[in-house]
Amino acid sequence: MTFLRYFCLATNVRSFAKALSLPDTPEYNVMMHSFRELFEAKTRGVLLDNLAPNVADTPRVKLSRLEVLEDDIYQGLLHRVNLDINDTSSRFGTWDDHCSIHPLLNCKAHFIHRIKARGITYSTFKSHAGNSFVLFRRPTTPSQTPARSAGQVQQVFMHERVAPDGTSTQEPFLVVKEYCPLSAIHSGLDPFEVIEHLDAKLYYNRFIDGVHVLRLSDIVSHFCSLEYLPDGIDETCLIVRSLDRV
Repeated sequence: MTFLRYFCLATNVRSFAKALSLPDTPEYNVMMHSFRELFEAKTRGVLLDNLAPNVADTPRVKLSRLEVLEDDIYQGLLHRVNLDINDTSSRFGTWDDHCSIHPLLNCKAHFIHRIKARGITYSTFKSHAGNSFVLFRRPTTPSQTPARSAGQVQQVFMHERVAPDGTSTQEPFLVVKEYCPLSAIHSGLDPFEVIEHLDAKLYYNRFIDGVHVLRLSDIVSHFCSLEYLPDGIDETCLIVRSLDRV
């Protein structure tokens, strides 16, 4: 019981430390890096951790290899950033709209292979296929209920933006392709979705056109999958089973 008590205390301290907004100083960054190295754990599913925002474990870094974002990814980034800004006058405009009264959103980013949040690694498909399969919630306005879907991470990048008050924010984003859900004709042929507590669902084994640009807060968990050809559907499907511990 004593071991279990201190294990839970340590886990909650980790989550509490990640949620604190402390000065971005070299001394603090070195201390927190040592803290994470010593007490690293996959904490999703711990009560206090579930109350904290899903933020990257990596500290602020110098964005040295900047690349111009492709137009569809840039437009997705612009939409995702503005979605969480209630004050319309503070929303960002496109970088080339010099007549805009809004702050301009940086069109360059630093691409990386992976990002870690709450001890869990999310990677691009090319760098680590298993870590690229994610369940996510489609970004919506606060008045809407976000729908959960399955996808595959194609790119991960660090982006920096400057607000009208001069505040600089560095944040990771994930570019995700969404698996195509079953059509209305085939939705009744999913034998897994009706099984309570299984948290599994059937998708076509192909992607919807376009990509989603997501924040870490949009990611729910990884999933495991298995190709499957169900009766009544003349194409290969994917059984998607959530690995969420919550």
